[in-house]
Amino acid sequence: VKTTVQELRSCNMATRHDELTWKEKLDLDNGLRDALLYNNVQRVVKLVSGCKDTKYAINNSLYWACVYGNEDAVQHLLTNQLVDPQWCNPNWGNVTCLHAAAISGNTVIVQSLLDNHWKVDAVGGQLF
Repeated sequence: VKTTVQELRSCNMATRHDELTWKEKLDLDNGLRDALLYNNVQRVVKLVSGCKDTKYAINNSLYWACVYGNEDAVQHLLTNQLVDPQWCNPNWGNVTCLHAAAISGNTVIVQSLLDNHWKVDAVGGQLF
């Protein structure tokens, strides 16, 4: 597991910023949700590493880790340089990771985000 965690922290080594299609974003969302729900960090690394927009993939991974309350994944993803405290998930109402953590009710993740400079007054989108 140590190697996998190290890979997750350093996914920015091959940073790419090619725009993803809607279908690619949906496929990534589905894969990340499943991987994080079942704490499959190796699958998360594979999905992020294979994504043509690494920054989107890292931030989306953090978002889903916050939604599912995956504290280990959140801690490791917060060490990645591509994590953006201002990022809003464009596929889910532009909700921020902090909003997602608060909605999930996980105070440990909320505190971790605040400790890592997430803004309390960040403006997200609309919740359904």
